[in-house]
Amino acid sequence: MPVAAGAAPTGEAHEDRGAMLREVKIRHAGKLYTAQLDAGATASGDAPPLPGRGRWHVTLGPTAITSFEARPDDTAERVRERVLDWLDAQADLSDRDQVHLGGG
Repeated sequence: MPVAAGAAPTGEAHEDRGAMLREVKIRHAGKLYTAQLDAGATASGDAPPLPGRGRWHVTLGPTAITSFEARPDDTAERVRERVLDWLDAQADLSDRDQVHLGGG
């Protein structure tokens, strides 16, 4: 079955260079993390700020893990590398039960 222009076949990662990257999936130590870009879109529906502004919010299931500033040169691979570097530096996060929202 042909794939529509701009679409990726099932199971393949796809990065549309014409659109702002919004989400990256990262597998680490057998767990699936998600990095989602909050580009600061307004409630009125105004256009979001320029690429590279905003924050990447990293979650494990429904649990917020960390966030970091977006960069103008972010690609799926660069975001994945940044998340993996951060996770590798957090040896105490190997058990999800140790993650608490609100610092508690």
